[in-house]
Amino acid sequence: MRLLGQDRVEARKLAREVLERKKNHSKASYVLARLAKQAGDVEQERELLESALDRQAPEPLVLQALGKIYYDSGEFAKAAEVFELGRKAEPLEPEWLQELARVHARDKNRAKQIEVLKALVPTDADDFEHRLTLARLLLEDGQSAEAEHYALEALEIDLSSAELREVLFKALADQKKDEEGKRLRKVLAE
Repeated sequence: MRLLGQDRVEARKLAREVLERKKNHSKASYVLARLAKQAGDVEQERELLESALDRQAPEPLVLQALGKIYYDSGEFAKAAEVFELGRKAEPLEPEWLQELARVHARDKNRAKQIEVLKALVPTDADDFEHRLTLARLLLEDGQSAEAEHYALEALEIDLSSAELREVLFKALADQKKDEEGKRLRKVLAE
């Protein structure tokens, strides 16, 4: 893998030697897949990554590259499956949740998107955009109390967002929290 940026010929040679000894070795297949991508052979890249996919002990580099291929080709169910494998393999890495949120936004799977965003927002205390998106989705689903919760979290990050204020005030109105809404409007106006 270190040779990819320095000596592609040697990287290819070593990767092939490894694959001769151990068929579908994940990192060797990944190296050859990267070389295929650099050569513009997306089909070979995909074949190499799919053959290297080990569902029992997945290699994160393979998962990331394969998930991107699926995402870019519009195969959102496959992309979500691969990114879920990454999430299970590296549960503390928010990157997998970010990828899953993108996939579910594109495939319009609102329930999954909400579930993933609920897991993602606690990983970054300053993540305004995901909190706003989550609050908006929850509000649209009629879950005003939860929408209020995430809108208030987002408000702690950015007081100036007109869209956030709209979501927050709608969530409060839906819950008949008129006094709290008036109080917040006054505080935010100051």
